[in-house]
Amino acid sequence: MQIHSTVPQVLLGWVQIEGIQVWESSTELKEWMKTQEALASENWEAPSSQKRREAVRAMLRRAGYKASGRNKPAQEYLMRCVREGTGLPSIYPAVDVLNATSIRLGLPISILQRNLFPEGQVHLRIGKTDESYTFNSVGQTLDLENLVVVCGGKDGEIPLGTPIKDSLLGKIGTETKDAFAFLYGPVDCIESSEMLRIAQEFAIDLKKWTEAESISSGVIRCEP
Repeated sequence: MQIHSTVPQVLLGWVQIEGIQVWESSTELKEWMKTQEALASENWEAPSSQKRREAVRAMLRRAGYKASGRNKPAQEYLMRCVREGTGLPSIYPAVDVLNATSIRLGLPISILQRNLFPEGQVHLRIGKTDESYTFNSVGQTLDLENLVVVCGGKDGEIPLGTPIKDSLLGKIGTETKDAFAFLYGPVDCIESSEMLRIAQEFAIDLKKWTEAESISSGVIRCEP
C-alpha cells in the first residue's frame, strides 16, 4: 500500500486484509461485540472520551466541514444506536469488528474493497465543491465538499470512503476477498505510536473473526 495525502494533520492507521474467509457472524462474535458496546458506554462521559470526540470533530472542521447533525463522525452515529438501546447491527464479521472497535476507540473507521485501489495506491484529499457519492442502496447521498476523503481508481480521484459514511461503491460484500481499512485520527490527540498499536490490535481482531489468510497494518502521518 502507498498512501498519498494532501490533507494536513491527520493520523491514518491502516490495515490490509487478504483472503477473507468468514461472512457469517458467530454467536461468539456477537457476544464480543456486546462487550465492546459495554466498554464504550461505560467510557462515553469520561473526560478522555469527550476530548477525543471533540478532537475528531475538530479534525474534520479544519477544511470547513460541519461535522454535526446528520454528518456526525461514524462512531458517534454508531454510539447513538447503542445508547438508544438498539445496539450495533450485525452485518458481516469484518464490518461488525470495525463498528465495535470504532465505538470503543472513539474513532471513525472505513473498510473498502481492495480492488478499487490499483497497485495499492491510496489518495487522501479534501472533497471538492459539489462532489458527493451514494452511500446506501436506496440512493441517499453524502456531500463531500470540505470533507476528508479516501480515493481510489486509476487516477486516484474516485471518492470511496470518509470518516462519516463510506460509499456504496466502496463497501465490501460477500464477494470481497481483500480489503483496506483506515482509522482516522487527529494528530493533536493521538500519538503515532498509539495509533500503530491500535491498528495492530484491530488487525488481530479482524484476522480472528474473518479468518483472513493474511493481514498487515501500519500508520502514516498525513501532511500535504
